[in-house]
Amino acid sequence: MGKIGKLFTTILVLGAIAGIGVGGYYGYQYLKNRKSNDTVAKQNGSGQGNQSNNQNGKIDEKDPKNSGNKNSQNSGSSSENNTNNNPNADDNGNENTDNGPSSKDDSGNTQKPKKPALEITDAIERMFYKPKNLIRVGHWNILNYGGGESSDKNGPKVRAISELIYKSKLDVVGLTEINYKKGETVKNIVDALNKISSDRDYKFLVQSDKDANPKSSNATREQIAIIYNSKKIREKNFSTGKSIESYGTTQTFKNTSYKRPLFAAYFETIEGNKPFVSIFAHLDSPAYKEENGEKADKTYLGQGAQEVAEALEIPNAFKYYEQLSNNASIIFGGDTNIATENNHLFSSQDFTSNNIQNYYGQMSIHKNKEAIDDQVYEFYETSLNGLPRKSKNKPAKPERPGYANAYDKLLFKENNGLNIINEYEKTNYKDERYRQVSFKADIVNGFKNGIWNRDIILNLKPNLQLNKQGKKTSDFAFIRSKISDHTLVYIDFEIRK
Repeated sequence: MGKIGKLFTTILVLGAIAGIGVGGYYGYQYLKNRKSNDTVAKQNGSGQGNQSNNQNGKIDEKDPKNSGNKNSQNSGSSSENNTNNNPNADDNGNENTDNGPSSKDDSGNTQKPKKPALEITDAIERMFYKPKNLIRVGHWNILNYGGGESSDKNGPKVRAISELIYKSKLDVVGLTEINYKKGETVKNIVDALNKISSDRDYKFLVQSDKDANPKSSNATREQIAIIYNSKKIREKNFSTGKSIESYGTTQTFKNTSYKRPLFAAYFETIEGNKPFVSIFAHLDSPAYKEENGEKADKTYLGQGAQEVAEALEIPNAFKYYEQLSNNASIIFGGDTNIATENNHLFSSQDFTSNNIQNYYGQMSIHKNKEAIDDQVYEFYETSLNGLPRKSKNKPAKPERPGYANAYDKLLFKENNGLNIINEYEKTNYKDERYRQVSFKADIVNGFKNGIWNRDIILNLKPNLQLNKQGKKTSDFAFIRSKISDHTLVYIDFEIRK
């Protein structure tokens, strides 16, 4: 090898030695810094941005979130930011994790705040505003609930029902049109409700399937469930020794009986120890079919004789529950299937002679005198308009989102120191904010007014947006067919001092 070759080889060797030295130095600095950072992280218990290697199932006292999780990821992972199934997501799909200022433990380390409840926007607060001294009782026909998609715990119906119950500040709510022998699936609603409630205090009662009218077919039979906030309300026993009782399983009237017996619970307010009975009902279907042997009612035009007889029996149900409860106040909520134009049935002598009041009386305060005929009383109507249907001889009418009939009633009788607030009292209430609160939730516009986040609800099960032809349905059609064809109604009472 010549001199030039030897010189070149020497240069290469020296360069390699220098490279190894530089690389070794920076490698040493990297390992030193990493060890230092790991030590600090361990001392502070933060672990933010690092994987947890806690594989022994023990509680990580510094960060309980990582306890017992093998290779669990901290915030930032796709699963934790997926709000489609996140009951704590706000109206923009972001999880509401700000529950006030963070606190410090005895060592000065930051403590994570308690998991928050579903965010209540200012618009929703105004919509369902309730003074703190009031108790709210509601009723909702939840359309063919129980079994399949209707009671899927991850589906839009369960999510929508639980969110509205929570946002509307209900303390007691009766749910009707629950499919026969599917009453226990209401647990899915209560579980979802307790997830979005920071208190997790909601409980439920279900009408026994054995209380069904033995003369009714399985297709007609249903069950009723009652959900209540155990932080405000507790169960109390009737004179029968039970807190729940049905009416109509054995009772008969006018040569008939309730196709679906009423269901009631006896409660007591935790503050003030005031007793009250909540009755809920779903009366016989509206109108009549002569081919099925049904008869028209002669007094209330357009109604079948069966639903009228059932409605006129309600005062006797009040008497029954008064006897079982030592004359407690009674609140009735139910889908009566009595049409808007026959609202006066509930101010007939059967009711007035027993001091039973209809929440909105003759529907006069919010009567829209300037509206066209079928919208004059729409403020009071609670069943949703039908969807367009084609027939052989007539084309389908255009879809008209709105309300059709004042089927869902709120009736009551005051006893023992409860002031149950009717519409007139509400419009003159001392708290001006409360005067503007309706007795019903406007679910027709539920995707527009903030009751529900449209994207979250629709994306839970995207295929449910499609009709039989594979086309996307309108928002109104989705709400009416996949959530309910009735809206929620509610009434409040205060404890007289």
